Amino acid sequence: MSRVPLFSGVDEEDRHRIAERVITRPYRRGEVIYAIGDSPGLQIVHSGTVKQSRLLENGNEQLLRVLSPEDFTGEDALLSDRPATSVAVAAPDAQVCALSRSDMDRFLADYPRMAMTMLRSVAGRLEATERQLSEITGRSVESRLGEYLVAAAEEAAEEAGAVPGSGFRLPMP
Repeated sequence: MSRVPLFSGVDEEDRHRIAERVITRPYRRGEVIYAIGDSPGLQIVHSGTVKQSRLLENGNEQLLRVLSPEDFTGEDALLSDRPATSVAVAAPDAQVCALSRSDMDRFLADYPRMAMTMLRSVAGRLEATERQLSEITGRSVESRLGEYLVAAAEEAAEEAGAVPGSGFRLPMP
């Protein structure tokens, strides 16, 4: 619990109290964690990967995001008090920690910092979605691809410890 950013503002004793309410469950690759219409509470990925998607009218699947350990999902249904509008599936095997809606309602009331952390996360996702929508609808494919490659190169250089602006080598076959 201490590694999950959502609980960073909660002291150790209270994290133990929250952990007592957590139900941890293993899921096999392709197994549904929650479906459209469910009330999933909060789902925190402990290990593995979880794919969150939505089914389109034409029957195709639209990938919304891929969750890694310490990421959480279900907050949209939790905060809106509505059923889930997406599907979460283990991809590959995953262990997921779940907190019920009633427990989360109580914890969010008892720990305002946790509520603020959740809201910041939701706001960040909303901002990223709005930016992505703007890019898709307002710019050419060539422009978007170029910007993506530059951003990917900058991220790779940063991860490799390169000095910003020192250049980038694109390997070509």
